[in-house]
Amino acid sequence: MLPIAISSICIAAVSYCMGRFKARQIEQKPRDSETIFRIFDNAQVGLFRTRVTGTAVLEANHIAATLLGYKDRDELLSKCVPKNHWVDPRARAVVVESLVSTGEVSNYETEFYRLDGSTVWVRLAGRLCNSGQCFEGVVEDISARVSAEERLRYLSYYDSLTGLHNRAFVEEELLRRANNPDVAIAIGDVNGLKLINDAFGHQYGDQLLIRVANALRRACGPDCVIGRWGGDEFVIVLPELEPDGANKVMEAINSACEAEQCGSLLPSISLGLATRRGLHEGLGDVISRAEERMYRQKLFEGSSIRSAIIASLTNTLRERSLETEEHAERTRELATALGRRLGLSANRSAALSLMATLHDIGKVMIPDHILTKKDPLTQEEWEIIKKHPEAGYRIAQASPDLAPISEAILAHHEWWDGSGYPRGLKGEDIPLLARIIALVDAYDAMVYGRPYQGVLTREEALQELQRGAGVQFDPYLVGLFVEMVTEAATLPPHTVRDHPVEELGATS
Repeated sequence: MLPIAISSICIAAVSYCMGRFKARQIEQKPRDSETIFRIFDNAQVGLFRTRVTGTAVLEANHIAATLLGYKDRDELLSKCVPKNHWVDPRARAVVVESLVSTGEVSNYETEFYRLDGSTVWVRLAGRLCNSGQCFEGVVEDISARVSAEERLRYLSYYDSLTGLHNRAFVEEELLRRANNPDVAIAIGDVNGLKLINDAFGHQYGDQLLIRVANALRRACGPDCVIGRWGGDEFVIVLPELEPDGANKVMEAINSACEAEQCGSLLPSISLGLATRRGLHEGLGDVISRAEERMYRQKLFEGSSIRSAIIASLTNTLRERSLETEEHAERTRELATALGRRLGLSANRSAALSLMATLHDIGKVMIPDHILTKKDPLTQEEWEIIKKHPEAGYRIAQASPDLAPISEAILAHHEWWDGSGYPRGLKGEDIPLLARIIALVDAYDAMVYGRPYQGVLTREEALQELQRGAGVQFDPYLVGLFVEMVTEAATLPPHTVRDHPVEELGATS
């Protein structure tokens, strides 16, 4: 009721002001006329009087002028042709019909063009005057409210991240198709999303979901209803399929995913599709069959998909960091050789080899400018670097293939005396694999160098390890490692290949 009351008051005000303004002009009382005009022009809503034919504006205030994009009322009065500002001519016809039949229009909402071609939503209220020749009233800008309502309508049926339909819309669509026997439903689950979120952050994971959504749009076409079913799940309601239609849909989606490469990662989605067997089968049962097939496909593809993601993460790390593939290979050879000296089982040796390659996988979350910095790190940058074991732990925990080495990844910067990070573990509380990697990684860094440190000879590096025994490194492992490296250095060249490691670093 409040907008109606305000509009009625404003209409009365504009009618009174215009009438008094004209009367005062006739009576030649410019001071009173000026006062009334100032009240009229300073109103907080747009006030106007136009010809019903829409060919001219007879009077208006500044608010009405700026609402339509004119710099002032004088420009509006001289240039404006009201009927040309209606976005929808049918809306103008409705207003004119209401004026003719009832003499007024109340709270009519429509869209107007502004002078620059943009549009504005307005609410009109007014009545006929001057024996039905003119239309006077109030115009208000309601664009903000309309925009908010449209946003709410959008969010009620669309997913705000991907722009696809949301689950509520898809469920309504399924209700509309309840009596349609020819319904096919596909359920898809994005592969490796948790792993990617843990490695790069949720912003990167969101980008992956957007890329998958783009692929689904392109592959499925306008006849399909595509929605985001859950966090990493999508649903596709398809029209009636030909016998080989399911395979064509799967192939089209896989091809579309390949075209949506997200950084170094290739989006992929495991899909399950089911076709309704007749009206006796509920659509909920069709969805269940599609989900079962999707999980079966995910189980079948799971290992290869995770391996591809891990390989991609490893390549990304090598591309961004100062550590080369050669460093990773040398570290692996040294670590597995030391593991043989310790008599590790085949399973633990395999885990150690994997650990040597992936112990720094958490560095993929460190910004490039810190990861490749050659100058000394600031304290703040150092604190960021120190988070990479935790990031690596989360990545490993997200993959069954890496879970067995997750604790070792988390602990590979712990020190024997308890002064390391992130948990300050001490002595044999530090996992053995982490103690081995800490030792061989430090040795390789010393003998092959880094941009921020010089190269040491083999003897100098071994002396540094011995100085760190009992402080940074496991003293027993240091003794074994020094013994292993020293023995390898005395072997004839043609036998080195069969020894634990071929290259043992620079010589003096």
